[in-house]
Amino acid sequence: MSLQQHFHVLSNDFGNLLDSQNFSDFRIVVGKAPNIRIFHAHSQILSARSPYFAVALSIIFITGEISLHKHGVLTILELLVIADELILENFIDPLEDYLIQYHAKEL
Repeated sequence: MSLQQHFHVLSNDFGNLLDSQNFSDFRIVVGKAPNIRIFHAHSQILSARSPYFAVALSIIFITGEISLHKHGVLTILELLVIADELILENFIDPLEDYLIQYHAKEL
């Protein structure tokens, strides 16, 4: 098999992976009831293809936790923006509280 044929087969395999829900570990829900559409995705592919998802997934979703003391104000503000855009309401208040308590002078 030539290198070009190998890449073609590999590309088809990745296409099949994206079309399948198998091993997907992330859902993107779009719309409001009753007009909701769910896209099954793979966090590793989202992270590799999108800087936005790379930040959001690596810090919040993959680790399951974040130690805010290890990050600067700009990173925490980026997290706050991402949490707001993704409507992660359970992250917004704690992030705002943390910024006010520990970084009020920098804001």
